[in-house]
Amino acid sequence: KEAMKKVPNKDEVHYEYSRLMMRQQIYAPDSTFTLWSLDKALEEAQEAYKLKPQPAYLHQQAQILYTKGDFKQALNLYTDLLKTDTRGSELYFEIAQCKTQLKAPQTEVLQALDSAVALCPRPLTNISAPYFLARGSLLSEMKQYRNALKDFNQYDTLMLGRATADFYEMRFKVEVEVRQYQQALNDIAHAIYLNPREPVYLAEMASLELRV
Repeated sequence: KEAMKKVPNKDEVHYEYSRLMMRQQIYAPDSTFTLWSLDKALEEAQEAYKLKPQPAYLHQQAQILYTKGDFKQALNLYTDLLKTDTRGSELYFEIAQCKTQLKAPQTEVLQALDSAVALCPRPLTNISAPYFLARGSLLSEMKQYRNALKDFNQYDTLMLGRATADFYEMRFKVEVEVRQYQQALNDIAHAIYLNPREPVYLAEMASLELRV
């Protein structure tokens, strides 16, 4: 409120206020503090956009709507953003997430994820890792196992081999499907190393040991 009185660019104040409220609502919600809400954050982002129609302010609205569970409206705003200069991996990734929530055909989700990966800055860094993981997971669901494995391998490389046990189990299953049994045994063994208290990993490793 003090900034609103003193800062010339009121749109920036509304935007930062909106961003602060959204982060608080997502990461540190407090049931005793009721003045802030996602609806209030949305109002502030909309006010910023009215004062100055910047793509960042529209993007903020879309993110809040997605967080609220209004996936259809969020998708509409993300789609509008494709007409601006903000096209990038993150935007296509968010579109893919919306389409997933809306139960869109997997081919549509894959198209968005393909665009997200294609627009990743080169050389690749771990910032791009989530896009490869998301596409690999979808390709696995679509039973395109060899392509899924390529994305999983790229993800593991970008994460410098520091992925979670769940990831190594996921790649293990794909490797079994393409009959790369030694790699699969290595991955499930690594998953066990990372989470030795998970009995499913032990059962999966024992099952594949019997199979080979």
